Amino acid sequence: MSNFYTYAWQYGNSILTRGVRNGKRFTERHPFTPTLFVKSKDRSEYTSIDGQYLKPIVFGDNADCKEFIDNYAKVENYPIFGQTDLTYQYLSTMYPEDIDFDMSQMRIFSIDIETTAEHGFPDTENPIEEVLLITIVDNQTKEIFTWGSGEWKPGEETKDLNVTYTYCSDEMDLLQNFMTWWANDYPDVITGWNLELFDMPYLVGRIDRIFGDSVKNTLSPYNMTRKKTVRGHNRDLLKTDIKGIIQLDYMDLYKKFTYTFQESYRLDYIAEVELGKKKLESGFETFREFYENDWNRFIDYNIIDTVLVDELDDKMKFLELIITMGYDCKCNYNDIFSSVRTWDCLLYNHLLQKNIMLPQKKENFSEGFPGGYVQEPKTGKYKWVVSVDATSLYPSIIMQHNLSPEMLAQNHKPIDCTVDSVLERKHKLKLKDADLSMAANGYLFRKDKQGFMAEITQKFFDDRQRYKKLMKEAEQEYEDTKNPKLKNDIAKYHNFQMARKIQLNSLFGAIGNKWFRFFDERIAEAITLSGQLIIRDTGKVVDEFMNKFLGTEDEVYSFYTDTDSCYVTLDTMVDKHLKGKSRDEIINIIDRFTEDKLVPAINERMADLGEYMNVFQPKIEFK
Repeated sequence: MSNFYTYAWQYGNSILTRGVRNGKRFTERHPFTPTLFVKSKDRSEYTSIDGQYLKPIVFGDNADCKEFIDNYAKVENYPIFGQTDLTYQYLSTMYPEDIDFDMSQMRIFSIDIETTAEHGFPDTENPIEEVLLITIVDNQTKEIFTWGSGEWKPGEETKDLNVTYTYCSDEMDLLQNFMTWWANDYPDVITGWNLELFDMPYLVGRIDRIFGDSVKNTLSPYNMTRKKTVRGHNRDLLKTDIKGIIQLDYMDLYKKFTYTFQESYRLDYIAEVELGKKKLESGFETFREFYENDWNRFIDYNIIDTVLVDELDDKMKFLELIITMGYDCKCNYNDIFSSVRTWDCLLYNHLLQKNIMLPQKKENFSEGFPGGYVQEPKTGKYKWVVSVDATSLYPSIIMQHNLSPEMLAQNHKPIDCTVDSVLERKHKLKLKDADLSMAANGYLFRKDKQGFMAEITQKFFDDRQRYKKLMKEAEQEYEDTKNPKLKNDIAKYHNFQMARKIQLNSLFGAIGNKWFRFFDERIAEAITLSGQLIIRDTGKVVDEFMNKFLGTEDEVYSFYTDTDSCYVTLDTMVDKHLKGKSRDEIINIIDRFTEDKLVPAINERMADLGEYMNVFQPKIEFK
């Protein structure tokens, strides 16, 4: 049977955990004996990332561990090693292997509330508006539960839905009925559209206002519900933290995982874009008129809003994706919103398997470093355009140059160079003799072994290719057999490969973040400037190749480049050699030309550039 957690948090000398064990749900408080490490003169099975021997110190409880950290964290020449976030250390200790989770055993709900609007839009910090409706949709069973202070008869849009409606005499009765249902079997995950900035803080605040702090705390399986303020949109925003329950705002999930910019993030707009559906229209000018004059449709409106979020997840599968990533990292699901926390956990668990212990975080200062290269476009109108793109450019640079903090060649001065000077091959490099690879900022990296950052990047890159292959095989088998069980495999492999893609793309963001344990401007700059060098050299070889191929002179064919993509106009080739061909014929010829001639020329130049810089392994490939 599956054994997995759904929540973990270090509190005092306990770790508060919820989850499933042998098919049964649990809510517990666990004592924990944490372990940290210090340097040792004796041989040991434990080492630091640079190979120093370490010895473990096992503490009686969390308090002893915290006291040790406070006493020695800033003592010079006495570095502490290991994971000092005891929640993460606990999860890695309790779940040393891959976690086999089963979402069908989790309680996951979408929620939406409606309030009065007697004093304008309801304010989460001053919840004076009455709660009129609460609707929850079960992510697994699709059951819908609605509490309202008034009679309801299903409308045309809700008559076929599985709704359990609870009539309540007034707001107090509504909130009491809702809290009784909630506490009967607490959710593991609650989601909704703008959930974290409105629905949950308003609901918690309103319960606090009416019933008091002790009743508000019963929303938590640990009897702890707290307010917290975060900075966003140039102002302080109120959120609530219900201990034991993970809140995942679906609007935030949509923004993080779609990689597209929408002109609006209102639920009405996104539902129409993704589902071809809209919220119910009220027919009234104001919200107040709506609930005062058409109560029945107002309830339908609330139910449909909640259902739309659930249907979005049925399509997008973002809840499954973020939960998959959480178990991969062995952290709480909402930690995935932070690339720093994500990569701190990933690297901790990767190194832990080798008995290599993390160094402690330190205060970092960032002077800033260059970003990706964006060419000033050659303006004009282009008809026959292709783009050539580098495959996973920044992860490929990490692997190619063996970028990792312990691989920095400390005994060699960086080479005084610029992207322009390397682009023109102005340096007579003697890197092979020293077995070093040079990044475009001149920093040198050892090649005697693969660094841990390059190693985990390679692993994740290979994992993604493997999962994509498995996904395609499952898709083909489904086409052949129509076996419905294969749909689960397809979704699972898709989420695994998407998790790896997101993780790979977020590593650079973590390295360049001063709050990251392994923050290093030298490595961050090595990535961005090497990226600049690669894409500029790509534009250069495109122009050289096309001028030679078409017999032109100094014509610019690479009219725009942006970080990892080069846009090429083939208008001259079409005008010179393909007149009289149909549109489809021209496209087929351009496709073959790009794949058979242009891309190989670019990749040959990338191989030459890699040899010039004596890379650890050639990884840059354009498609």
